[in-house]
Amino acid sequence: QKASGKVLFDLVCSHLNLIEGDYFGLEFQNHRKMMVWLDHIKPIIKQLHRPKRTTLRFSVKFFPPDHAQLLEDLTR
Repeated sequence: QKASGKVLFDLVCSHLNLIEGDYFGLEFQNHRKMMVWLDHIKPIIKQLHRPKRTTLRFSVKFFPPDHAQLLEDLTR
């Protein structure tokens, strides 16, 4: 819980064997019921008020203009 959001995101990408993780992110529902992105710089504990009860969702952050720029089939 004291690790940064980047550490957790890198572990997820590693688990998925995903090299091009720049297009993705982890999001969660904050206390106002809004979906927000997990910040890579801040510690997880500072972002999640109830870390054991929070569900993180692996989502696409943005698409490149030309999908041919993507190197991996998994990313596409």
